Amino acid sequence: MRNKCLSGIIAFFLFLGLIPCARAQTHAVVPKVDSITMEKGTNRLSYPQLSGLADPEIQKAINDDLFLSANLAAHMVTFTTLADKSPWGLVVSYEEYITGDVASFVISADGKMPNGRKGQINTALTYDLTTGKRVTAADLFTDVAEAQAWMEEEAVRTLGEEISEYTDSGVLLPLPVDRFTLDAYGITFYYAAEQFATLSGKAGACRFDYTELAAYLRSDEGSLPVRLSILPPEMTAAEQKTAIEEALSNGKIEQLPISLGDNMTGIVDAYGLKRTPDEFPGGRYFVMEHPMFRNILLISDSMQSGYEHSMLQGIQLRRGAFCGLKIGQSQRDDWQKLLGEPDDVILLTENMAYDYNLPTGTCDLYRRGSTLRLYADESGVLVAVQLERMN
Repeated sequence: MRNKCLSGIIAFFLFLGLIPCARAQTHAVVPKVDSITMEKGTNRLSYPQLSGLADPEIQKAINDDLFLSANLAAHMVTFTTLADKSPWGLVVSYEEYITGDVASFVISADGKMPNGRKGQINTALTYDLTTGKRVTAADLFTDVAEAQAWMEEEAVRTLGEEISEYTDSGVLLPLPVDRFTLDAYGITFYYAAEQFATLSGKAGACRFDYTELAAYLRSDEGSLPVRLSILPPEMTAAEQKTAIEEALSNGKIEQLPISLGDNMTGIVDAYGLKRTPDEFPGGRYFVMEHPMFRNILLISDSMQSGYEHSMLQGIQLRRGAFCGLKIGQSQRDDWQKLLGEPDDVILLTENMAYDYNLPTGTCDLYRRGSTLRLYADESGVLVAVQLERMN
């Protein structure tokens, strides 16, 4: 009886065209993503399918692999058999990044799993559109083992500080180097929930910007990083100054989808809050759950009336780069030659450094529409960049 029911469900999906079939679309040149969606009350199942690839065989191979690898047939069966008042429900959603060379997806299922239990799983899939094959770490890194070792050290150093004190940071190892997505600014690696989950119960992830990985990315002719133009270029002084002026004028850091003045409630709803905001003199630090914000702090006011009435007052980078200034590499002399003498200089004593969770050293302030704070340790190396609203 169960097999007849399952056969009927699959036949129904085939009739609606929800299960991928070989439909060549040779007329289209630029690939796009079609969203296949089913809704049932508060439950929703949505997944991507490529269309418009010049080579229909590659398109079909990718769509078939995506459907099978994300276990979508099983999720469909679960979805269609959910009781109206199921205590868990099911939401399957996805995020995409597509260029002429790659298509990268993370498909997230949250709720009732095919095994009948509640769970959450992320399936990360990245394809080379010229071959239809999955992109692997070896396609991106000159030496995968060397790159993995560095990334694991960084993951433990940064994420290890943010996870629960009751969780051993050893769960971050090994980094799942073959479960990743690409986007315009970096790579995100996705853990299985059984290895590492956030406090909210979602499977964890760890992200690195291309600027952090520049020393490990392949640069040989025809390699994927070269084809995607993700190798961070060296910026001229004029380009750096222009980029900094734009960031200060717009109140925005290029690689982040937020701007100064945004409502904190909207940011928390979109990217999750890892824990209660931390207090520091004059404001609050927000540690966000989304992997994009690893070692990046968001700053609000002191929130006397709760953060739902607060705006984003500042963004503090503790990793990566800002307009060619590289955290952990750039020297104080570098930005002073670029920007001139700062408008103000703050000496971070031990007490101040403790309050702000930064090393002792200096903070150079530049006011250009917004305020730029460049923090250096005692040796003059850049340790943090902070963009904030003018008071």
